[in-house]
Amino acid sequence: MPNQPKTPIRTFRVADDLWDEVKALAAANDTTVSEVVRDALTLYVSTYWRDPLPDHSCQHVAYRMTCEQYDALRARRGGGECEICGTVPRKLWIDHDHTLGFGAVRGLLCQRCNAHLRRVDAGERVADEATASYLANPWHQRGDSPPT
Repeated sequence: MPNQPKTPIRTFRVADDLWDEVKALAAANDTTVSEVVRDALTLYVSTYWRDPLPDHSCQHVAYRMTCEQYDALRARRGGGECEICGTVPRKLWIDHDHTLGFGAVRGLLCQRCNAHLRRVDAGERVADEATASYLANPWHQRGDSPPT
């Protein structure tokens, strides 16, 4: 584009003085700029990154679950895995059977599987094998779940 200012080619934008500091730090430590940036990002994430929804945000109360029941549900799949695809997302969504109401909790899902299951429930999509297995054994029908 002809009207764009000329900037140094980098994979991310930083001020020139900060870039010079990073290059000087890398040269002083006999390392690369990438390693200095990676170390700084690791330090930042370990210091400031927080889980947006802690284990006890108490959103489960709306689904007629106690904290102990929610902990048991969460621990059932390793403490944070989606019950359909097995990924470990930053947030798990409480899935319930819409025809039975909020007390009919089926499990904890990632956002993608929750959206997929919404379409399966509406009849827009066919359930694959993992989804069918999940739907065949909902949490609210097990002995450790609340009565519906």
